[in-house]
Amino acid sequence: MRLTKKKMRKPGVELNLTSMIDVIFLLLIFFLVNVGFSRSERELQATLRGQAAAGKRANIEPVVVEFVPKGGAFEYKLGSRTVSDALSLTAILKQVPSKVNGAFVRVNDDVPFGFAAGAVQAITDAGFSAVHYIPAGVR
Repeated sequence: MRLTKKKMRKPGVELNLTSMIDVIFLLLIFFLVNVGFSRSERELQATLRGQAAAGKRANIEPVVVEFVPKGGAFEYKLGSRTVSDALSLTAILKQVPSKVNGAFVRVNDDVPFGFAAGAVQAITDAGFSAVHYIPAGVR
């Protein structure tokens, strides 16, 4: 018979630090590889500031295609010009000198889908870099 208490050992939880360190390094490498190394906006040159200082005015007028009702149908309106078909609209849009800023299609609720799709296709065919769709009520 034993008179001393023997301490009961609890089954110890053993952490495998090697695998945890491996996971930490993998996560570190993952985040370092996926971080975008781009310059902040502060470091980018402001070309508009330089133009304003030189006294030049930038010609940044947006190209906006709208729709006007005529009789029972609709026509495309670009600035002060109005045309009835998408081919004529494409021909006018090809004459625009700067196509980098893209063009806008402003559509009301009563305009048929075919007219809106025709305007988007005309802008794409004219070589614009982007087409922006503006639904009714948004200015």
